[in-house]
Amino acid sequence: MAKDTGRRQLEVLKKLSDHPHISTIEQSFETENAIFFQLEYSRYTLEEVLNVHTCLEDLHIRVIASTIFYAIQHIAKIGMIHNAISISTIRFCSSGKPVLADFDNFSFATTEHTANHDLECLGLVVLECMNGAPKKKLRDLEEVRRLRGSNKTFGLDNGEQWSGSIAKLQNPHRYVEREPGYGILIPFLELVPLECFALWRAAAAK
Repeated sequence: MAKDTGRRQLEVLKKLSDHPHISTIEQSFETENAIFFQLEYSRYTLEEVLNVHTCLEDLHIRVIASTIFYAIQHIAKIGMIHNAISISTIRFCSSGKPVLADFDNFSFATTEHTANHDLECLGLVVLECMNGAPKKKLRDLEEVRRLRGSNKTFGLDNGEQWSGSIAKLQNPHRYVEREPGYGILIPFLELVPLECFALWRAAAAK
């Protein structure tokens, strides 16, 4: 990447990457025109996981929600906001551990712009996980609020199966207050290369 952009992102990640739920820097090096850095191996995104034929269940979603909640809590203590938390910026290590990645759009917190924005984005991520598949309408906060007010299901395709919860940085809901166990997500990661990067689809199998 370009040097100015690379140095900026490198300094940000150095401040953040000592946390287990944030993508960590393994090493970095600089050439005449660019800076390169190697991040912790986390090949697959949550978006890819949501495209496999097996849907995440409550236990899996809780692991993801808890992990990213702790990441948000950590960066908020430093006074920063990710600004782009989504199913495409949450990645998985080979152990099944979810990590928050891609800090290109970060900003520093102000009185008007706080970590609540990241929590709202995490809420939208959880809704897509609950939906069982990516759904563009669930990434529009105002639309989700409108649907929540009208039919109580947040616009989910299967909303009747779920109940609500609220996450706060200082007093987290019990849904996200326990340290998650990542291993249960490994089977989903194993399906990603089979179903997302190959012609085979489960629905077509006989």
